[in-house]
Amino acid sequence: MAPELVDVCTDLCAQMETVDGCSLDVDACIDTCRLRECDICPGTLEPLTRCRVDEFDPTSCTCAGDKVECELPAACEDEEAKTSTCGG
Repeated sequence: MAPELVDVCTDLCAQMETVDGCSLDVDACIDTCRLRECDICPGTLEPLTRCRVDEFDPTSCTCAGDKVECELPAACEDEEAKTSTCGG
């Protein structure tokens, strides 16, 4: 697992933890974030997650038990598209 991916997932989960009224299991959040790499094109998760950190908007998030779910920022749609179009 790339250390950069762990770092950016940690950053994203730390932001999600600040959403008002939500309870977040940070360790589970980080695991869920980094394990998503298994299902998408190689090398695409870190740039997408970095974009989500940079564009984070707590008002787009909702609480779901011990998870926080946030809408994909519009500025990150191109990065999201790259996760499913491997090698063209």
